[in-house]
Amino acid sequence: MRSLPALLVALLTFAVAAPAQAKTVTEAADGKTIHIITGDPLTVRLTECTTCGYHWAYVTRPSRKVLARASDKHVSTTPPGSVGGSGKRVIKYYGKAGGKTTLKLKYLTPSGDVADTFTIVIKVRVP
Repeated sequence: MRSLPALLVALLTFAVAAPAQAKTVTEAADGKTIHIITGDPLTVRLTECTTCGYHWAYVTRPSRKVLARASDKHVSTTPPGSVGGSGKRVIKYYGKAGGKTTLKLKYLTPSGDVADTFTIVIKVRVP
């Protein structure tokens, strides 16, 4: 039974020293609540056809007190030399502090009409 306390100490040490758990969400997460821990990265990857004139625009930005935005860019998935095609809007955040916030985006057509929306609630927990 002496090994049980040693095992518990090892497990607790691993849990405390475990690296951040990256979480990626796509269109399938629309309307859901996403849970992360402070320091953990959260990536939002949404299909976007900028060459067609479509793009994602913010309706509600997450609270800067709860999430820190690391980047927001379009990543082409079209092979080099190809014409047209779509890509991904990739937005990266990090849990900054405990709390709850909302991200809401709208997908705009070339004429400015709303073709789609994407909304998630993010809950950041302090370990």
